[in-house]
Amino acid sequence: MNDPKNTESRLALVGLTVLVVCSFLAFAIIFFDAGNLFSSSSDTPSTDQVSTDESSDPSDKILADIAEAKEKLEEFQGRLDSPYLMPVNEQSPIPEGYTVDLMVLSHTDGSLSLDKAAASAMNAFLASAEGVGYHVSLEAAYRSEAQQQKVYDEKFKSFRQAGYSVTEAKELATAAVGSVNHSEHQLGLAVDFNPKDLEQAGADGTLFKDYLKKNIYKFGFILSYPAGGQDSTGRDPNGCHYRYVGLEIAEDMNNRGYTLTEYRGYLQNQITYYQQQITMLEKQ
Repeated sequence: MNDPKNTESRLALVGLTVLVVCSFLAFAIIFFDAGNLFSSSSDTPSTDQVSTDESSDPSDKILADIAEAKEKLEEFQGRLDSPYLMPVNEQSPIPEGYTVDLMVLSHTDGSLSLDKAAASAMNAFLASAEGVGYHVSLEAAYRSEAQQQKVYDEKFKSFRQAGYSVTEAKELATAAVGSVNHSEHQLGLAVDFNPKDLEQAGADGTLFKDYLKKNIYKFGFILSYPAGGQDSTGRDPNGCHYRYVGLEIAEDMNNRGYTLTEYRGYLQNQITYYQQQITMLEKQ
């Protein structure tokens, strides 16, 4: 026969066990619900965030795109309008009344000058070249109208003496040195290096013509009449003739491999493109 006291003890123990289990389950439910609550608040965008995203005005992006296009347009137009990028060839004469603010080149005998900005840049280049073992000279820089006429006449005469007709001699002289008021030298932006110096070796054995190609654009100068560029330039190739266009433009032209005429065409294409983009965006 079971002892009543033992029965009561077992019942009490069972009851206590049930109470503990129920308490544990209730705690677990509360804990995990709270975890889900906190997880939801951190991972899911709030109602305010969603409404903000949905309410963003598409016109804001259009206005931003227009502003960016106008900035690009201004950049390309500024380059095209640069006086250092003025086209001077047989189709584009030097404007009437054009004047040059000249400065004497310090690494010459004092007889050669350039536009002040071009002269400063060329002086810096010549000093740099001298520092690595080159001793080069310039054959020509700024020319007045009278000086250009003399150069052209001498070239014309040499072709006539070689047996060419008057028409042929004029064409050849024009392709070689440019006619009066159609020469970059009259801009005060161009120099001619001595052809003999191109084969001069520097301290490390590098020929000056290679040093020129690798470094002169870093001083704002470009080769005006490269080999193979006759269709673009209208002039005979001339590895000695360099023109100042400014640092940023010279670097861009060097990277793209463009002549001045080709680069101006590239700038005009960019201007047209961004003008069309602005027009299209403003209609939206």
